[in-house]
Amino acid sequence: MMRVLVLSSTFPNAQQPTRGVFVQHRIRRLAKRCEIVVVAPLPWFPLNRWLRAERDLVPRVEDQEGLRVYHPRFLSLPRYGKCLDGVLYFLSLVGFVARLRRSFPFEVIDAHFAYPDGLAAT
Repeated sequence: MMRVLVLSSTFPNAQQPTRGVFVQHRIRRLAKRCEIVVVAPLPWFPLNRWLRAERDLVPRVEDQEGLRVYHPRFLSLPRYGKCLDGVLYFLSLVGFVARLRRSFPFEVIDAHFAYPDGLAAT
């Protein structure tokens, strides 16, 4: 069975259960034929207390009806720093994905959106 790493910046989590449900539905169908692990990073900015508090409530790992979903954090700079999101997203995930690959040697990366997911997948 093919092993697929799904990388999506838009995927449901405990605090936002309707976020990206269209991605979740597609992945559930794919999971019937493939072994799937989802990496759904969440933006993090140390000076934003409200965003930090909300994101802290999302567990780092969830089991969503048989789907293993990881929620690593990535540095996201507000306003004019948003243009750096793709690079910061990539840099935040390099080590995480390398460690994950040891326990889940995936063959394919399914990056849902071209930016920032596709950029990070390259």
